[in-house]
Amino acid sequence: MALKQASRLLSLQTPLGDNEMVLTGFTGEEGLSRLFRFQLEMISDNNAVSPKDVVGKNVTFGVRLADDSLRRFNGVVARFQAGDEDENGRRSYRAEVVPQFWFLTRNADCRIFENKTLKQIIEEVFSDRGLTDYKIDFKGKHAEREYCVQFRESDFNFLSRLMEEEGVWYAFKHEDGKHTMLIADKSSAYFDCQQKEVDYPFDFGGIALEDHIRSWNHNYEFRSGKVAQADYNFKTPSADLGTSSTTIVKDVSGADKYELFDYPGYYFVKSDGQPLADVRMEEEEVEHDVVEGTSLCRCFTPGGKFKIRQHRSASEKGKSYVVTSVQHQARELMSYETGGSADEQGYANSFTCIPDSVNFRPQRRTSKPSVQGLQTAVVIGDDEIPVDEYGRVRVRFFWDRKGKKEDVGTCWVRVSQLWASAEWGGMHIPHKDDEVLVDFIDGDPDRPMIVGRVYNAQRKVPLPLPDEKTKSIIRDYGNNQMIWEGKPGQQYLHIQQECGNELLMNGIEGKESVQLRDKFGNEIFMDSVGGTMRLSSPSHNSVILLGNSIYQQCDSNNSSFTAGDTINVHKGLKHDVYKGFRSQTDIGGYYEAQLGFKSCFVIGSEFAGRVGSAVGLQYAKQVNLNIKDYVQHSAGPMKIDSDGILGLVGGAGDSSKAILGPKAHIISYKSSSAKGRPSFTPGDIAALILGLAGPAGMIVNGAQMKAMKDAITAKIEKAKADGRKNNKPQDQVDKEVAEIAKTWTNSNVQNFNGELVAGIGAVAGALAAKLASNSSDVPMHAAAEGEIHLTKNGVAIGALNRSEAVTMTKQGIRVISQDADVEIKADKAIVLHTLSANITVTGKITQFGKTKIKQKNLLVD
Repeated sequence: MALKQASRLLSLQTPLGDNEMVLTGFTGEEGLSRLFRFQLEMISDNNAVSPKDVVGKNVTFGVRLADDSLRRFNGVVARFQAGDEDENGRRSYRAEVVPQFWFLTRNADCRIFENKTLKQIIEEVFSDRGLTDYKIDFKGKHAEREYCVQFRESDFNFLSRLMEEEGVWYAFKHEDGKHTMLIADKSSAYFDCQQKEVDYPFDFGGIALEDHIRSWNHNYEFRSGKVAQADYNFKTPSADLGTSSTTIVKDVSGADKYELFDYPGYYFVKSDGQPLADVRMEEEEVEHDVVEGTSLCRCFTPGGKFKIRQHRSASEKGKSYVVTSVQHQARELMSYETGGSADEQGYANSFTCIPDSVNFRPQRRTSKPSVQGLQTAVVIGDDEIPVDEYGRVRVRFFWDRKGKKEDVGTCWVRVSQLWASAEWGGMHIPHKDDEVLVDFIDGDPDRPMIVGRVYNAQRKVPLPLPDEKTKSIIRDYGNNQMIWEGKPGQQYLHIQQECGNELLMNGIEGKESVQLRDKFGNEIFMDSVGGTMRLSSPSHNSVILLGNSIYQQCDSNNSSFTAGDTINVHKGLKHDVYKGFRSQTDIGGYYEAQLGFKSCFVIGSEFAGRVGSAVGLQYAKQVNLNIKDYVQHSAGPMKIDSDGILGLVGGAGDSSKAILGPKAHIISYKSSSAKGRPSFTPGDIAALILGLAGPAGMIVNGAQMKAMKDAITAKIEKAKADGRKNNKPQDQVDKEVAEIAKTWTNSNVQNFNGELVAGIGAVAGALAAKLASNSSDVPMHAAAEGEIHLTKNGVAIGALNRSEAVTMTKQGIRVISQDADVEIKADKAIVLHTLSANITVTGKITQFGKTKIKQKNLLVD
């Protein structure tokens, strides 16, 4: 008789058709966040069922409930076994049925997911594998993963560990012809069992004949009351990323004293870490309150809720639970051909459940792959140096098949440097197509770190090997390089730029030297063997700029400095030149020295200067020449121009004198009219020439000047002594000394206002007396070629040939010299004075020696 499934406890639908196979029994287990697995036992009149018609095919089987409805199970045949035949020619078969999700255990891959959430990763993987029967129901926060790697693991393992990390569970809802994978993160996603209310009666008669619970063991386990975790983000290195969570379970004494801490927490922002800390705490709480039992409830399924309608313990009555796991056993005991009584039918299970108010969190059982050792990768990017602000680059691993195909790679990977500190240290950025060595923090494939670089056949070494094996080199892609030669006796260091600048430190024995050269050939060469240093420039000027001092010392006999066109010396604060026996400077064209404040020459014996054409001296206020013996000027005409006082002061005391040569000229007058015309008397002339008292102005001899200066000096010394005695501040003493010094500066002795001062002697006195007699004509022959005429109308001094003469009349003083220079000599000073008119000097004034020229109303043509 043919096999029939009608009116049986168990049912089976296969691609082979109805009644082609009959289900005689099954066992199996299923649970939250677990793959279900059922073992089916079948018989068939067909003893030659082909595996290809069954394996990988969808089947639905079920067990009939008390109300004659079916509790269905659906899955895919993962394994099929053909057994023995019985005496009736029927053959037994066995099949293992699993969910579609199980097939993700059948592959392994290495690939990268960038900037995706868990939901997006699940959808991408399912799409790649053709899985469509699933539903994602997320209520909580799931952060975007910047970089997530599936590394040498199956899709199932990859997705399972991600869901476990984020507290996501899954279950399966079965129906005829299909099963749907429910993926959720909250208790609100629990669904009702087909039988919503269940009894746990005191006896098994009467109502107990229906599906009911047969045993109930309520377990309470001590669990830690606190979890904590931390992580690190290099972008916020000082930020505290620690997060924690405490249990909501209050009926366990002392649980809060025990904390589970973990690092890393697999997050980079604290706001992302707190939800994970809460998940870790709920993961711990799930194991606290668990019921283990047995039943005849064929409707129990993981994720399904039921309510206790009747219970032996009154405290359990009315409570709701959710099934977390079930182990099924079912057996068909009816006659294969005719069927049998219901008493011979059988189904039972064992189960676990938790209060439906608890958020189920799967235990983290799926291990994360660990990368053992280093891996190599290639730098990728659009630029030659594809780097971000943190010095990171992107790489493509050789196992990344998708990255190779689409020219995409990893996230930005940090690069280990020789030295890294606060904006100082070392920095060497890998370039595009460079092969790099990548390590992984804690072996985590999600946390790569570049720790080195290696050459390959395409990216070759910078020097040919093994020929250059004794050399070490650093060369950048711009061809700037440093080369060390370490061969014994041949050591050197060579630094060179692409443009041609180079530094060579030669350590070769017998050739030790240092050479610095730019691309133009300018060179500094220090020869350690010869003990010389050479600065050379073939085509450009050489400039040495130093901040404070230049010190040059030559230990041999000679020091030579040769320049071409121009030598520029820019002085800093101080410039000292220490000469030996002789210093000579030969300048072909032009020499200029600009001094900011003061220049002092101290010469032991003699100072001589030769000038071919002219010497010009421009000064702001005053020029002082302190000469011990005398100043001699031997030249052509000498011109001294002054806008104020022009004074020649010589000698000291009564020995002061002004010496005029036979061809000297003195021009001086005092204006007495509105038009500036001069007016003199013989007394005025005498005072002008010889320095006697008269209407020309105040006359002071050398002795009087010394006495006044000594008096002022004594006052200054007294002021300093009083300051020391009375402990006065130095700035106050300096101020008092300055006030005393002003009396000298403002005196008629120091500030002559245009007067001519000269020393006097016995001859001068006699001549003055004669002038005072007002004789009509007093001729005096000064020399063989000259004479002096004193008349009532004036004074005439001149040579016999009258080509040179000095005439003094009411109209003024006139000096004529046609062939000779005019020379005025005095030991102290020569003062040209006028009250109202200007003094005009035509020609050149040459000053020589210790001469002060004070200009006032002086016009020089």
